[in-house]
Amino acid sequence: MRVDPAYPWHFIWEGTGEHYYFNGTTAFWLMGWRDERHIRYSIERLHQLKVNRIRTLLAGHANLFWGDAVMTGSGFTMALRPWPAEAPESLDNPRLDFTRFNVPYWQKYERMLRFARDRDVVISVIFDISTHPAQPAAGSEDERRYLRYAIARLAAFSNVTWDLGDDLDSFRDEKWTHETGTLLHDRDPYKHLATSHPAHREHQDRASAWFGFTSIQDWSRAQHALMLGERQIQLRTGRIIPQANEEYGYEDHYPAWAPAPPGDSAETLRRVAWDIAMAGAYGTAGESARRGTNVWPDTGRLDQRPRRRHHGHAQGLCAHGRLLHQLRLVEDRAPRRARRPGRVLSREAGPDLRRLPAQGGPGDPEGGARTLRGHVVRRLYRRHRTPRRGERQRLLVDLAQGPGVERLGPPAEASPVVRETQPGSTR
Repeated sequence: MRVDPAYPWHFIWEGTGEHYYFNGTTAFWLMGWRDERHIRYSIERLHQLKVNRIRTLLAGHANLFWGDAVMTGSGFTMALRPWPAEAPESLDNPRLDFTRFNVPYWQKYERMLRFARDRDVVISVIFDISTHPAQPAAGSEDERRYLRYAIARLAAFSNVTWDLGDDLDSFRDEKWTHETGTLLHDRDPYKHLATSHPAHREHQDRASAWFGFTSIQDWSRAQHALMLGERQIQLRTGRIIPQANEEYGYEDHYPAWAPAPPGDSAETLRRVAWDIAMAGAYGTAGESARRGTNVWPDTGRLDQRPRRRHHGHAQGLCAHGRLLHQLRLVEDRAPRRARRPGRVLSREAGPDLRRLPAQGGPGDPEGGARTLRGHVVRRLYRRHRTPRRGERQRLLVDLAQGPGVERLGPPAEASPVVRETQPGSTR
């Protein structure tokens, strides 16, 4: 996974040049499952839902579960220990030996990476988290040894990116972040992309060569404006890199700092994901453990299929349709009274415009009609879903003759949803 040199707001697979649409989720304590079948099942399930990036801790511990149905026990632990420990389950005093490494744990982590790699799933290797004190001292030889060992063991995997720490500004400062990120970049022979994930998004080493993409967290529900602002901040550094909000919510998860219900519902997060994508940025969400971990039915997950299916549609539109990386956000200059919700995008190489659909409804005077201009896509397949019967109507609009204007209006019974697919696609 690399930054696209031609379109540096976006990613590519280095080996093929194929554009990589970053569709992420969070599984901090994935390695806490003692039976590796649960780890493999989790990755496979997410892969089937078109998730292609998972944020996962390498080291960490916590004694809180953020309101979810989780208990530790013989099947699951929150204590992730890359070093030998005399009391591994202790939060405050596990008596870690930082001069040695817990080789079976590292081998387990490598098996997880290999399984994910075979499914083209990128793992964000997070070195530590703010929820426990048992860490090597900042800048110490023990800490440097840990980083060197991680690089030596894990850098050969093609599906890793590095994350210096979750909520990093809670336990390390900006000077440490710059020095450690630079060290990591210099030591890594493969130059994997690296980032940090602070609790406050202003603490990002945006202008430094080691910093591959941003990884902010913000749970607001005005993500389109937020991510446009993040792009502007990045532009002012003189260095363009991809922008990502890697913590904008967890489905049906409502700690005190989360938006009030239904602020983390599947439908809300689906819309948030589109807001981020239409700002030319990327997102990582997550799920709650409503089904229980060491609590019946002990599956450790929430069924995310409805929301993730929509995320998969976004992935198909923006990656396989090769739209996102070729489009540049421009301001909608229509008269203010005529403006309607939507996103206006233009191709980097020309004046072609595409207004991507917003939700129509009773207050939509145009009944969900949309204006498309240009020859960015020579053929456009339209699909309208009829809510009452669940049927779909498929029409083909041929835009091969230049930058004509096509007015799209839904049939009387249909919702104003326009879905674009590749020419010849049967999906």
